[in-house]
Amino acid sequence: MILSILILAGCNVRTLENIKEENISVKKDSIESLNVNLNLGKGSLNVSNGASDLLNGTVKYNKKHKPIIEYNRTQNEGTVNIKEPSEFRIGTVKNNWNIKLTNKLPINLSVNTGASQANLDLKYLKIKKLTINTGVGEMKVDLNGNWENSFDATIQTGVGKSTFILPNDVGVKIISEKGIGTVDYVGLISKGKGVYVNKKYNHSNVLITIHTKLGIGQVTFESKKDGF
Repeated sequence: MILSILILAGCNVRTLENIKEENISVKKDSIESLNVNLNLGKGSLNVSNGASDLLNGTVKYNKKHKPIIEYNRTQNEGTVNIKEPSEFRIGTVKNNWNIKLTNKLPINLSVNTGASQANLDLKYLKIKKLTINTGVGEMKVDLNGNWENSFDATIQTGVGKSTFILPNDVGVKIISEKGIGTVDYVGLISKGKGVYVNKKYNHSNVLITIHTKLGIGQVTFESKKDGF
């Protein structure tokens, strides 16, 4: 059975100069894993852990650009899609999403941004697979922490500045397809042919494998110890 539910809570709504702010949530059910797809063309996006439901947060937007939020369930797997309406136009817009995800379930997380600023604080989530595509703008992704399970990440960057904070407490391997931009690998060891690893590589039962296709912007991969 497949359920399709449009979720955008109507409580605590403020309207100011054609701007609305709403609380959003996707309630818990009996699923065993969760897919989350976030598609933001222009605006700002913040993602972190700590949701009391499957997903909690707030969205602030121009009145005619209300995000579309859908939840589908197929057997034991749920899927959350958040995207802009198809009639979204270029111009002066307010489009700010603040999203908290559950840390109780394995998550396949896909993030696609255009002309946006994004801050993905993914510590303490149970990431099963990570896919990131960036366009123009800035992005920071924090993968620091002592992860319990291995996972693969696919990252494609465009124009702008992207920073990826990586853990030192588990193994990390980056397989990089470089563009014409600049890339810094801080605290990582080059193995040649676009492969970089951290000091825990081959010394940890947990491995984060990152496949990257880098554009013309500025990208930094930095390995840090948890808590620093």
